[in-house]
Amino acid sequence: MSYQKKNMVYDDYNWSTKYFKNDPRIKGQPDETVLGRKEGKEMLYFINKCARKWGWSHDIYAMQRLEKIIREAVPDTIHSQIDIYKWIQENYESI
Repeated sequence: MSYQKKNMVYDDYNWSTKYFKNDPRIKGQPDETVLGRKEGKEMLYFINKCARKWGWSHDIYAMQRLEKIIREAVPDTIHSQIDIYKWIQENYESI
């Protein structure tokens, strides 16, 4: 199961941004690419990538919690996908 637009908690995402094939914002592994926290396709990619790595891809509620953490708990000073990924790993239990 994958996290889809219909599962998302927030409804203020931008869905009109055009991405090119193999765009690092929506393909590959979390890296130094900036995560657009209001870009729907980027958030879906990132949440699904994390969920698969952490074994949550069967749990919509865990993925919704992850969406909330990215939007509400991850400090605004952290921008790259990899840094957000690491921050969540380090802080998940205390959130």
